[in-house]
Amino acid sequence: MSLLELRSVSKTFSDGFKIDDISFSIEEKGIYGFFAKGKAGKTMLATILCGACDVDSGEILYKDKAMHSSKKQTAKIKKKIGYVPDACIFPCDLTVSELLDFTGKAKGVDPDKRARQIKEALSLTGLSENDGVLIGNLSTSEKKRVAYANALIGNPDVIIIDEPLAVIDSAQRDEIKKLIEMLGKMKVVLLFSKSSSELE
Repeated sequence: MSLLELRSVSKTFSDGFKIDDISFSIEEKGIYGFFAKGKAGKTMLATILCGACDVDSGEILYKDKAMHSSKKQTAKIKKKIGYVPDACIFPCDLTVSELLDFTGKAKGVDPDKRARQIKEALSLTGLSENDGVLIGNLSTSEKKRVAYANALIGNPDVIIIDEPLAVIDSAQRDEIKKLIEMLGKMKVVLLFSKSSSELE
């Protein structure tokens, strides 16, 4: 059984950009890198994989279940995906913990488990002391780490990371690399980057 599979996926976006006939299969947990120069569609592919938009043709399967077979199935699968976007845009008037709690509620995580997951996510991303800070008062690097913490809520099977080290402070880069390495031992981790050296 494939953990993740794309079968001839194509999508044309409103600006005319097209992702055409992409297929691949991932059979086991680990870290997988996707390299694309410039505006080659890496972010668009990441967006498709996390279920944020439909495809024009083809299929996306998680554990042999078609993502877009029904709205219910799409919602169910999306709950098992964590997404770290390249650009991290969050509500500025929420604290870090409030954002993570909102995500946990949206994914249907029960309150006790949600509290434990939030505490663990903050610890893993070095944000424990920022839990009560408004997101609007955080640095760009801290917001990126909030995106990592947010992606961990719900204990997803697949984590999609667009530009994994972009805007991360140099002091935090080794910690984020260790986090990605740890996650790759337990989950499918997909890294998208325009930097081949960063992926290496």
